[in-house]
Amino acid sequence: MQTIRKMQTINNYILIQPALIQPITLDEAKERLRLIGNSDFDAELTRLINVATEYCEKITGRDLINKTWLGFLDYFDYIVEFRKSKLQSINSIKYYQNNVLQIVNPASYYFEKSNEYAKLVFTESFNPDERLQTIEIEFISGYGTLANQIPHSLKEAVISFVSWLYNNNGDCAEESEMANKLLDRKSTRLNSSHANISYAVFCLKKK
Repeated sequence: MQTIRKMQTINNYILIQPALIQPITLDEAKERLRLIGNSDFDAELTRLINVATEYCEKITGRDLINKTWLGFLDYFDYIVEFRKSKLQSINSIKYYQNNVLQIVNPASYYFEKSNEYAKLVFTESFNPDERLQTIEIEFISGYGTLANQIPHSLKEAVISFVSWLYNNNGDCAEESEMANKLLDRKSTRLNSSHANISYAVFCLKKK
């Protein structure tokens, strides 16, 4: 008889190492906006690149440039789904046993390679303590460490949104609508519920 294995999802994460670069450069944004040679708006454009990148990552469920995360589980299951993408590698898996962190042998698990939400599969079981966050999984997700490793459609969505934000600074409703249209057209969603993310962070009135 085939064994039925349960699956759980990692929903609790801590960012350990943020992306070291942005998916588009300041010069790329300035070229799109025809501001090459003009440094008057560099600080504002840098801020808009950060905002556009964050929105793109939230609405698509993808990290564009590699980040290192620590995910937590409250109990053991044989199959675990990551809600971060694209999963590049698993650095370590640890669990509490008698209040002491133990390291899981890498030979006892593997993960599927996927452009969407990848799954971790344990081939051997272990018995962690009954406590919150009893299992810790450190992993890297993203398309790579370089901007040229990001799919062109996603880079184009980010730079198009930066351009829109710059030209429509302060119009929150239109900014949110434009972002959703750009990312719908230029990327593949992992989770359609991301479309409902509050656009409050895009109220870009100057302080």
